[in-house]
Amino acid sequence: MGDGHLNKCKDCAKKDAIRVYDRKAKDESWVEKERARGREKYRRLNYKDKSFEHKTRRELRPDSNATKYGRRIGLDMTQKEFHHWNYNYPKSVILLSRKAHHRLHKHLIVNREDKCCYTLDGECLDTKEKTLAYYNEVLSKYDDLNENLEIINY
Repeated sequence: MGDGHLNKCKDCAKKDAIRVYDRKAKDESWVEKERARGREKYRRLNYKDKSFEHKTRRELRPDSNATKYGRRIGLDMTQKEFHHWNYNYPKSVILLSRKAHHRLHKHLIVNREDKCCYTLDGECLDTKEKTLAYYNEVLSKYDDLNENLEIINY
């Protein structure tokens, strides 16, 4: 409609969208166009350079017991994740909500060689103070996030 509203509820809109997708998925040419669109979006948004494979993550973070440690010391890990602010210090982490962690990584580049995080401008976040200041700046842009950032060493 002109005012941006639909003449149906969310559940009906979802059902209609699923029905249309199922119908179009039977058409081979539409499926190939969607695949091409997905590949183009992957290249356009440069996802390959922003992320790294699961195997590489494991190499960067050799100690994956941080979540177990958080539970053991009494932290509420529900909908929370640890973020390694510098992979040279694998036992130094920041507790974040999953949403904040995801959004924060949109503003970071992880260098595999030196295991440091960089801003999108190329500035190295090599000190705790610099890292916390940048993270607070990034997360303050989002109204729905209210994170108390603190580095935890275990």
